[in-house]
Amino acid sequence: MQRPLLKIGAVSALLLILTCSALYSANVTPLQLGGTGASLTASAGSIPYSTSSALGMSSVGTSGYFLRSGGTGAPTWLNLLGTNNTWSTTQTYSALTASRLLATDGSKQLTNTITSANLAASVSDETGSGEVVFASAPTMTNPTIAGVAVYFNLPPNRLLTLNGSSWSDTAISSANMAASVTDETGTGAAVFANSPALVTPTINGVTTLPTTVIVKSADETVTSSTSLQDDNHLTLSIAANETWSFDLTLFQTGATSGDLKLALAIPSGAAITWGYVGWLTSGVAPATAAFNAGGDANVAALGSFGASTFDIVQIYGVCANSTNAGSLTLRWAQNSSDGTATTIRARSFLRAQKVS
Repeated sequence: MQRPLLKIGAVSALLLILTCSALYSANVTPLQLGGTGASLTASAGSIPYSTSSALGMSSVGTSGYFLRSGGTGAPTWLNLLGTNNTWSTTQTYSALTASRLLATDGSKQLTNTITSANLAASVSDETGSGEVVFASAPTMTNPTIAGVAVYFNLPPNRLLTLNGSSWSDTAISSANMAASVTDETGTGAAVFANSPALVTPTINGVTTLPTTVIVKSADETVTSSTSLQDDNHLTLSIAANETWSFDLTLFQTGATSGDLKLALAIPSGAAITWGYVGWLTSGVAPATAAFNAGGDANVAALGSFGASTFDIVQIYGVCANSTNAGSLTLRWAQNSSDGTATTIRARSFLRAQKVS
């Protein structure tokens, strides 16, 4: 009864021997039994890898190189810091932010947090210094743009001013313009061609001095009085040390028995030379005379031709003031007291020009 059992055991042993013989062919332990599946020789610096049926050893790498997968083939070594290195697939770095430039940080690690200083340190042919400039609203300090017309988003044909920290083409005053110019002459407001008001300008070596015209705004009358009085309108203010030339044109009416007398008041210490053209009090001939002084002691007596008959009197002279500011003023009255008013009419005028 024991012989069949011996036969079964012998068959099993034989099968086991045959199986092991097949698996351990050429003295190689298969992967499924914890072996390498291949005859391997280790080298310092090589890395084991797997094929579909066995382990393999990579070639020996070079210090600083990275191991790159060969897919189903053997891995290879790659020098990321060298040249002519290419990737056939997209490389993804989870520690970095997408769509950024890469740089190295102070520890030579890859980073995509880049400053203008990082960029400037990486570029060898830049121009200028400071921050990177982009198109929309950049702030640039003293840029030089050679050969390029620069256009701002402003209306054409305007001057620009710096209003705080921004450019403006509005509200430009004469003071803005004067502050921008270093070789101007004179002061005050900007001057344009049509009707400018200029104060003592010098034009091509010729000093142009102010001219003043004072027009009498209303009729003024004197009745039954020979006492000289100041005219209500015809007076010129003269500052200290100024010299003025002047002329008066008077339109007057009055009775032939009243007539007109006039004088010129001047500032204290001033010198004056003046004369007149009119009619004698007799009315038969023109009257002319000149004086070398002012005041009530130097009086011109002139004829009138009736209360409704206009006559003209003209006075010319030069007044050179001294150190006292004052006024050149027409003074007048009837030459003979008369009940018919003597009148100097509206629109008579005093015209004067500053000489110095």
